[in-house]
Amino acid sequence: MHINQCHQVAGTGDRLVILCSQSYTSVPVETPTSQQPPGVRRAGYDNRVILLILWLIAGLLLVGFNGRVPLERTQEARVLQTAREMLGGDFREWLIPHLNGRIRLEKPPLAYWLTATSYHFFGTTVWAGRLPMALIGCFTLALTYAFARRLFNSRTALFSAAALLSSLLFNRYRSLAETDIPVTFFVTAAIFFIYLAWDRDADAPAEPNLAASSSYPYHHLAAVAIALAILAKGPPGLFPLLFLLALAATTRRWRLLSGFLLCGASLTLLAIAIPWFIFVGQSPESAVIKTEASMLLTGFGHKRPFWFYLAEVLPTATLPWIGFLILAFIAAIPQFKSSLSLRTVLLWILIIFLPLTCIGQKQDHYFLPLMPPLMILVGYLLDRAISAADVRLTRGTALILFCTALVALLATPAPLIAAHELRGHITPIDIAFSALLLITSATVLLIHHRKGLPLSTPALLAAACLLIPITFALWAPTLQKTTRLDLARQIQSAFPNHPYAFWQAESLTLSYHLGRPVPLYTEAPELADALRKQPNLIVIFDKGKKKDQPAPPGMSEQMRIPADRDMIAVYRLTSPTSPATQPSAPQ
Repeated sequence: MHINQCHQVAGTGDRLVILCSQSYTSVPVETPTSQQPPGVRRAGYDNRVILLILWLIAGLLLVGFNGRVPLERTQEARVLQTAREMLGGDFREWLIPHLNGRIRLEKPPLAYWLTATSYHFFGTTVWAGRLPMALIGCFTLALTYAFARRLFNSRTALFSAAALLSSLLFNRYRSLAETDIPVTFFVTAAIFFIYLAWDRDADAPAEPNLAASSSYPYHHLAAVAIALAILAKGPPGLFPLLFLLALAATTRRWRLLSGFLLCGASLTLLAIAIPWFIFVGQSPESAVIKTEASMLLTGFGHKRPFWFYLAEVLPTATLPWIGFLILAFIAAIPQFKSSLSLRTVLLWILIIFLPLTCIGQKQDHYFLPLMPPLMILVGYLLDRAISAADVRLTRGTALILFCTALVALLATPAPLIAAHELRGHITPIDIAFSALLLITSATVLLIHHRKGLPLSTPALLAAACLLIPITFALWAPTLQKTTRLDLARQIQSAFPNHPYAFWQAESLTLSYHLGRPVPLYTEAPELADALRKQPNLIVIFDKGKKKDQPAPPGMSEQMRIPADRDMIAVYRLTSPTSPATQPSAPQ
């Protein structure tokens, strides 16, 4: 195709996109053989059988061990317990969820629906409750690979997916039954489909009607993904719409925006996302949705300074790739105008990072949707460094790789020290984990010394993909002395077949392990009324959460259970008389 007034040529890995004052076109290109490192064939990174095997291994790491991590997070217990209370209910109970007998509308219901469905088929266990999120984590890895391959090439894609699998934040939340992994997947999918719509539209600029119609399916797929992101957590569904605006503005392809609006994709979005909000809007408790939105903006309970994500979350969330990520930003930002692929990734990061920074409420798991584009930047850096297209970049990457492996080698005693400090003694699994850390880090250093960056880079990625998931799934859970499951078993053993209640503060993790909704009482009269109806009621008081609160009136302490830094006390009536006549238990 003949194109006039061309002023830029931007590389996108396996394609070239020629930017013109009037139009865009993309043509396939071959990577020069001279850029391939000695002894490494780029085609080897695109073997479908090998990729499938690697993906299945990653899935085993995500799914196979997701039940070993103890249920300790209140956020996860909310999802697991709410989903369990849906079972056996009619459609209204699925549309208006309940938690411990109270209506829960603070979050949209998609995570509850997924978890309850898994319960239905596999039983009400922690493993089954986490299964949908673990599977979505697997699909997030595949989606990251597909997006990076479309933007760059197959080697960058494989490096990006491996970096995501071995990143600290992804491993912390990858299998938990919470909303963050579904949001990450659906936001990434929506942005991917928006980019594909732009790319399809740019392929045939001389035939705008044909180009626009060929992009319509991607617009509708993006709309479905946005709607599901909204149903998973609400506000993060706006991120893809911001990306749509940013991509249209920076490439001056406003037809991308008009195509999304005119092809009916906006109606698809509304048809999927809005009905639940309309239905629950008829409930008196729907005001909590507005309250949640207000808390998100003001930061009530989780207010952090504006630099929280940049200074506190980013360095730890992206370990062990933070050094590579910094160098990737240094290499990518100057190419914002010249490289459409890098521009896409940088816009992707900006449209998520800036809103997160501006809102008042900040938590580290809100950062999770940023992990795929950040790890794609890491994959881009590693691929470019291996290609030796920029000597300084290659030397900088080699130095960072050496330092990363060296730090891992020096950290070999860390598992033993942590086990001694947290658990009080060292077990064979601590020794085995330290030995594995020593062997893998030493092997990477040896490969780096003898073979250089082309082979030490895959070696480091493989070592990280092995060590970090094992750390979270197998070793870290052994450091806890007492879990909430242990507490629940002790209470059930001492008081079987009794009704339970919480005093002053509830523990949703404990409630889940007790296997039933456990009501909360904060006032003496309502507790007294409950005791009149159920004289054998067992009252659980978390003294760590409410240190300044008195014990439940008219009851005697039956047992105390240490729980990390807290203390769980269990109370009951000494005789089935009126609680008002019972003496208060000593503090």
